[in-house]
Amino acid sequence: PRIRAPQAQTSTESMDQPTLNQTEASAPIARWRLWLFLLLVASSLTSFVGTGSTLPLDAHEVFVARTAEEMHDRSEWLVPYFNDTPRLKKPPLEYWLVLGVNLVTGNDSIITEFEARFPSALAGVLLTLMAVRLGRQLVSPEAGLIAGSILATCSGFISYTHSARPEMVYAAWCVAGLLGLVSAEKHTIASRKRDALLAALAAWACFGMANLTKGPQLPIPMIL
Repeated sequence: PRIRAPQAQTSTESMDQPTLNQTEASAPIARWRLWLFLLLVASSLTSFVGTGSTLPLDAHEVFVARTAEEMHDRSEWLVPYFNDTPRLKKPPLEYWLVLGVNLVTGNDSIITEFEARFPSALAGVLLTLMAVRLGRQLVSPEAGLIAGSILATCSGFISYTHSARPEMVYAAWCVAGLLGLVSAEKHTIASRKRDALLAALAAWACFGMANLTKGPQLPIPMIL
C-alpha cells in the first residue's frame, strides 16, 4: 500500500496570540523620556536662574572669586593665592573650574558672579541626572525620576547651585563615584569583567576629583 507523507498541520496558536503593537510598547519609554526632559529643564532653571549680578557674592564666595583672579594675574595655576598669600586651606579644583569658565567667557581676569557660580550650577544639573540614573539602576525608572525631582526642588539644592562655594561640585563628584561603584557591581554580577573594571576605575577617578575639590571627608566613608 502507498504510504502517504504526513501533512504539516497548520497551527493556529500563533494566530491566537495577541500581537503587541510597537507603538504601545514604546509609549512608556517615550513618556519616561519626556518626563526626564522636563526634569532636566526644571533642574537647569532652578540651578542657573538668578546666579548673576542680581545676587552679590557672600563672604565665602569672595574667597573663590578673588583667589581665581589672583591666580590669573600671577599666571599661577598650581598654588592658589588670596591677598598675595598662598591659600592652602582648600584644594585647587574649584579655582581651576572658575578660571576655565573665565577663559571661555573672555579671559579678562575679572571673575563675575555668574562665572564664579557656573561650576556649581552645572554640577547641580549633572547631579540631578546622576540621581535619576542611580535610582533607575537600584530601583526602577520611576524611582529615578522621583529622586531627581526631589533633589532638583529642595531648598539646599537651590542654595548651593547659587553659590560659588565648592559643595555642589563636591557632591557631584561623590555621587558620580557612587554611581560608578554601583555600575561596577552590576557588571560584575553579569560577568562583564572588563566593564566592571572600567566602572570601578571611573569611580576611583571621581573620588579623586572630589578630593581635589574639597577633601576626603565624604569619599572615605562611602568607600568604607
